[in-house]
Amino acid sequence: VLVPRPETEELVELIVPTLADGQRVLDVGTGSGAIALAMKHAIPGVLIDATDASDAALSIARANAERLTLDVAFHRGHLASHLSGPYAAVIANLPYIGEHERALCDPELAFEPAEALFAPEAGLALMRELIADAPRLLTPGGTLWLEHGFTQAVALCELANAAGLRPETRMDLAGKARFLCARRA
Repeated sequence: VLVPRPETEELVELIVPTLADGQRVLDVGTGSGAIALAMKHAIPGVLIDATDASDAALSIARANAERLTLDVAFHRGHLASHLSGPYAAVIANLPYIGEHERALCDPELAFEPAEALFAPEAGLALMRELIADAPRLLTPGGTLWLEHGFTQAVALCELANAAGLRPETRMDLAGKARFLCARRA
């Protein structure tokens, strides 16, 4: 699984204040379970589903949940196609580096699983698919949160608008456009 970066911690810090006990939340592409488990730890009454396409990643996420004694429901599948909402929030840190950018990446990324980093269509393929599915998954007023590359904000906002969501970009601590917050009307 991908080792969580500081930006992912920032994403959790943005989301947690927007959630309340009893709400349903979905973490798509959970990997190690870091996002789902951090949210469950911060708000024990939130109901969290987490999904990943990798059995190996889910095994690690389940072990982390067991070690931390946190109750998260883990599911195997492609994005959220096998789940139904409604969710108050859908969160994802999906692969967002374009295949064409491999040679430009920092050397330490060579130790990370490629399927957790790289995606077709300039890194937008999986996020495009999840954005299109978000209206089905979200409650009215529910929010889709995505961590993304700092050059992808405009394209993701356009995709969210096309899906009928109200998008806004949030900056990371370095001042780069790093997070999409897209609300269902």
